[in-house]
Amino acid sequence: MVEIALEAILKSLIAFFVIMDPFASLPAFLALTKKMNEVQRAQAAFTATVVAGGVIIGFALVGVQLLGVLGISMQSFQIAGGLLLLLTAIQITFGINFGKEEKSAPNVAIVLIGVPLLAGPGAMTTAVLLTGADGILVVVIAALAATVLSYVILMCASFIGKILGARGMEISSRLMGILLAAIGVEFIRMGLGG
Repeated sequence: MVEIALEAILKSLIAFFVIMDPFASLPAFLALTKKMNEVQRAQAAFTATVVAGGVIIGFALVGVQLLGVLGISMQSFQIAGGLLLLLTAIQITFGINFGKEEKSAPNVAIVLIGVPLLAGPGAMTTAVLLTGADGILVVVIAALAATVLSYVILMCASFIGKILGARGMEISSRLMGILLAAIGVEFIRMGLGG
C-alpha cells in the first residue's frame, strides 16, 4: 500500500514538474527582478512559487467548480493569462508602466511568474485529473514537492544574474520580454484554438 502511494506521488510530482517547467520561467523571472537585490529576489521567488503551489492545490480542490460557477471556460482562462503575460512583456521590453507607479508593482509582476507561467492551465488541469485518479492527498504532496523544486530553481536566478552583469541583464531583459510576449501569444492561441 505504501509502495503504491509513493509511486503515485512520484508520478504526480514528475507530471507537475514537467508541466510547471520552472526552467522556462527563469528568463522572465530574471527580467522582472533585474533591479532587485538578493533578498528581494529571494522574496520574489518565494512569492511566485507559493502563489503557484497555492493555485495548483486550490484548483485540485475546487478549481473546476469555481470556474463553472463563474461561467468561465478553461479557454477563457488561457486567453486572460496570455493577455496578462503580453502586457508584462510590453512593460519589460519598452519600459512602459501601465497605471500608477507603486511600490507593490514588482510583486504584481512576480505573481505572473506563479500564474500562469508555473501554474498555468496545464498544471491546473493536471491537478484536477490527478486528484480524480490518485486522490487529493497524493496531489497535495506532489504539488508541494514540485513547488519546492521550482523555488530552488528560481533561487539560481541570482547566480545567473551575477554571471550576466548589469549590461548583460539589460540586454537579456529586453530579449526575455520578447520571449515572454511569445509565451503570452501562445496561451492566447491555445485558448482560441480550444
